[in-house]
Amino acid sequence: MGFNDQVNKANTEVFQSSIFRPNVRFKTMSGKGAIVFKLLPAFNAEDIVEDEKTNEKYINPMGYIPFRLPDGSLTDWGQLIHVARFVGHGSYKSGTRRDFVLLKTFQPNAEDLFDPYIELQRRASADKDWQYLTADVKDATGKTIETPALSRASKCMIANIVDINETDKVQVALFSTSAYNSLCSPAHNGILCQRNGGATEDQIKANYLVEWATGDVTDPVSGPVLVCSKGTDKGEMSGYRITLALDVTSKVRRWAINPPELLAYRYNLNDVNKIVNELSPEEVIKALVQIFNLRSPSGIHEYALLKDVFGAIYGSLIPDAPSSPGASNVAPGFNTNPAMPPRQSAPTQKDEIPMDFPAKQATPSGAAPVGQAPSITNIAGSSDAKIPAMTPGTPIGKFDRAAFLQRVQAGSKK
Repeated sequence: MGFNDQVNKANTEVFQSSIFRPNVRFKTMSGKGAIVFKLLPAFNAEDIVEDEKTNEKYINPMGYIPFRLPDGSLTDWGQLIHVARFVGHGSYKSGTRRDFVLLKTFQPNAEDLFDPYIELQRRASADKDWQYLTADVKDATGKTIETPALSRASKCMIANIVDINETDKVQVALFSTSAYNSLCSPAHNGILCQRNGGATEDQIKANYLVEWATGDVTDPVSGPVLVCSKGTDKGEMSGYRITLALDVTSKVRRWAINPPELLAYRYNLNDVNKIVNELSPEEVIKALVQIFNLRSPSGIHEYALLKDVFGAIYGSLIPDAPSSPGASNVAPGFNTNPAMPPRQSAPTQKDEIPMDFPAKQATPSGAAPVGQAPSITNIAGSSDAKIPAMTPGTPIGKFDRAAFLQRVQAGSKK
C-alpha cells in the first residue's frame, strides 16, 4: 500500500463525513435544486417466505404494507435518528464540518447514557470562554450565516426512496427536521396528517386509507410523487420542506416504480445499526479532536476544553493544548477559512513596530541612519536627482526596445 493510500485510510478510519455505512446507498435531501422522489413502503413482517434449498425463512423482500394501519398509526417506512448536523468550524462547502449520530439513536431506552457530544455541547454552553462554539455565526450586520460549531442535536428522518431522476436504484434518504415536520408533524400541518374532508363514513369503512388526503403515500403503484426543496422564509438559513408534486393541470402527480423489483432493494430501517455508523465514545472523542483544533477568541486552544471535559477518563486520546499564548483564529463572523489567523492591518503612527536599535550609532558618511530607510537621493546617487514619487496606481512608462538596445550597444563600446 502506497503512502498516499495509507494516509487516506488512517484519516477515514476516524473522520468520516457521512453518517452512513460504506455499503449503503444514501441521499441527503438538501441542496439548491429540488429533489423529486417517491417514498417506498415498509416491509410486511407477517409475509414470510421459505428458501426451497436451505429451508431458511425470511421476510418477503417484495411484500409491503400501507403507510398507516387502520388505527391511524404509522408503519415503519421511516425511522427517526438523533443527529447533530454540520459540527465544526468553517463554511459547509469547505468540507470541514461533519454530522454526529447520537448514541441514544442506538440505545433509545438506556438510562444515564454518556454521550461525549452531548456532554461537550452542554459544558461549552455553560462556560463563557467557550460559548462561541454554541452560538450562531453572524456577519457584521447581525445576520446568521452559519449554525454553531457545536450545533444542537435534532431529530432527522431516514426512509427508502426512489429519486425520479435516478430510477434504477433505491436509496436511504436523510431528511432534515424541517422536512420531516412538513411531512409528518400535525403541529406543522404535515402532508400525511391532512384528512380528506370529502370522504364519507361508509367510504372510510370500506377503505380506511380514503380518510387521508394523500391516500397511501407509500404505495409503489398509486402513491403520489413528492418534492423536497429549500424554503425561502429565512433566506440562506431557511429549512427544507416536502410538498406534493403537481402536473400541468395542477393535479397530484402519481407514478409507479419501474421495475417493481426495486422493492426488493429496500433497506430494513428497523435494523438501523446496519445503515448508520455507530461510533463508540472513544471514536467520537477522536473525531472531536480532529475538528476542534483552533484557538478561542480569548486565545485558548480548544484542546483545553476537550481535556477539561474528557481528560479524567479519555485524556490519552487528546493532545496537550499549546501552553504558549496565541492569537485567536476563531473570529466572529468568519465565513470561508477560520483556520487562518486574523489578517493584521498595517501599522500606523500610533502603533509603531518596536525596534531594539541603539540610540546612538555611528554611520558611514552618506549612509542612512540605522533603522531608517535610505532616501530617494541616496539611492539615485546624487542629491540633485529628481525622481518622481511612485504611488499605487501610477502608470509605468512603455518599454522602449530601441532605446534599450542603443544603451546596451553604447556600453559595450566603452
